[in-house]
Amino acid sequence: MKNVLVFGFFLLALNVFSQSSLSGKVTDLQTGEEIKGATVKVFKSNSAEVVDGGFSDFVGDFKLPMKPGTYDVEVSAPGYHSKRIDAVEVFICKTKLQEIKLEVNDIKS
Repeated sequence: MKNVLVFGFFLLALNVFSQSSLSGKVTDLQTGEEIKGATVKVFKSNSAEVVDGGFSDFVGDFKLPMKPGTYDVEVSAPGYHSKRIDAVEVFICKTKLQEIKLEVNDIKS
């Protein structure tokens, strides 16, 4: 019985400590305003394989639960140039990306 309890606590601790996330804030490069609804794609490092994704919320923040590892992150929004950040490392616990600033796509007709 004692061994079962010890093993159970070990599994619980392993689960708690293995929870990781990738988070950040998407803003406009010129104005600093938050970009709502930006698309965030997470790729297997050095690959075109998408492993997760989501959108920024009403204040430009996003948070994606991820397994520890190395990923490439691409952020895009209508009217802006996409931005790709390579080799983002997610560690056990939490990774916070710095503010991701997107540049306005000035398309002249």
